Amino acid sequence: SKMCIKGKKGATLKKPKHLISQFEYLFGEDQGRIIVATKNPEKVILSAKNNLVDFFVLGDTNKTGNLNLYNLAPISINDISNYNEETLPLLMNEDK
Repeated sequence: SKMCIKGKKGATLKKPKHLISQFEYLFGEDQGRIIVATKNPEKVILSAKNNLVDFFVLGDTNKTGNLNLYNLAPISINDISNYNEETLPLLMNEDK
């Protein structure tokens, strides 16, 4: 979601074949996973294959302004940005 906010683009994400749990997949911060955004996916895929790197094509960017997570309702990038910016300050002021 941070990449969508920074790039001001939506994204449509695919569901991986080997899904352990939806929550872990969407919000996990495993050390073994990274996301690569590129304008030339064929080159990145070829490089990964040639170097025996396991990969999954997560999805594509879109111009809808939404983050589309396979079968879940779309989420507005503007809403994600607002939540991202407002949550910590709201939590910090909760006790006042």
